[in-house]
Amino acid sequence: MGEAFDRTTRAIGADRGSGWVLALGVGVALLAAWLGWMLFARVPVRAVSEEARIEAALAPREVQAQAEGAVVSIAVRLGDAVEAGDPLVQLDDSAARAALSDAQAARDGLDAQLERLQGSRDALAGATELDAAARGSAVAAARADADQRRVAAQQAAAEAASAEALAASGAIGAQELERARAEARRLALDASARESVWRQLASERAGGARGGDVDLGRLDQELAELRAQRERARVAVAAAEAELARHTVVAPVAGRIGALPVREVGGVLQVGDPVATVVPAGALRVVAWFAPAEALGRIAPGQPARMRLDGFPWTSFGTVPAEVARIGDEPEDGRVRVELALQADRDGAVPLQHGLPGQVEVDVERVSPATLVLRAAGRRE
Repeated sequence: MGEAFDRTTRAIGADRGSGWVLALGVGVALLAAWLGWMLFARVPVRAVSEEARIEAALAPREVQAQAEGAVVSIAVRLGDAVEAGDPLVQLDDSAARAALSDAQAARDGLDAQLERLQGSRDALAGATELDAAARGSAVAAARADADQRRVAAQQAAAEAASAEALAASGAIGAQELERARAEARRLALDASARESVWRQLASERAGGARGGDVDLGRLDQELAELRAQRERARVAVAAAEAELARHTVVAPVAGRIGALPVREVGGVLQVGDPVATVVPAGALRVVAWFAPAEALGRIAPGQPARMRLDGFPWTSFGTVPAEVARIGDEPEDGRVRVELALQADRDGAVPLQHGLPGQVEVDVERVSPATLVLRAAGRRE
């Protein structure tokens, strides 16, 4: 009995020794694995933003009142989709419409005056042209007749000279000579009279032309003055139309109404008062602000990132993948601005829209856990 008990005790001791060896081996293996992980594993080091939000890639457009007036109607509500040129708010434009009506009436009146005066000028020009043509024909006929009479008088004078030579030689009598001389004198007087008629008609023609030119010049001056007045009236109409248009506040771009300070009809707006903010349609981006120590020299374009949205727990909704696109070189208000492009691999659990806030984490490097421990120890010292 004692011998058997002794053998059992030695067996238990042997088993205990082998258990310690096994435990020591497992411990050494775990320590080696841990040391290997500490030295050779790579874990991401992330820069975390102080603030971040999703924004439209195009800057939101604040729409301001361009005229003073009372609000008579509001055509949109917060969040509505609008196209460029859609009316947002209508201001009282009764005074502007009255001013436009007056300007149009003045312009139309000048148009009518100008049309009538232009007709009178055209009629006078036509009559002057016809009169000048008639006078020109009369002058031409009178001049041709005077030329013919002058030629006849010259021939009669030549014949009278020949008759004097013949009478001196006794070839013709005194009576024949006197007849030749009388005919020459008659034709000379007739030619002189015809010359006077031609010159008188020519003078009257020149005077008529001058008178017509004076009348046409006067009408042309009146037309120029009326055209200048009409141009000023057209400018006044254009200004009145622009003033009327300013009483209708329209969307400058397509997008959604992101803010609508004007919510009640009857309020009075002054020039420059905010009316609405239109968030342009299109791509979205993430804008984040980091402490300089977190960003400068560490964040660079192309680095992967993710955004955790406030109000949407990441454990339930996940994160929004992104990639660093641009980073500011100089801090603004003590922070560095970083712009990130949203990635497409999302399940759409959260409807992304302009203004959603959150926090951005950027993978700036991958180092071993041992390096992290050493850095932490260095910071504590």
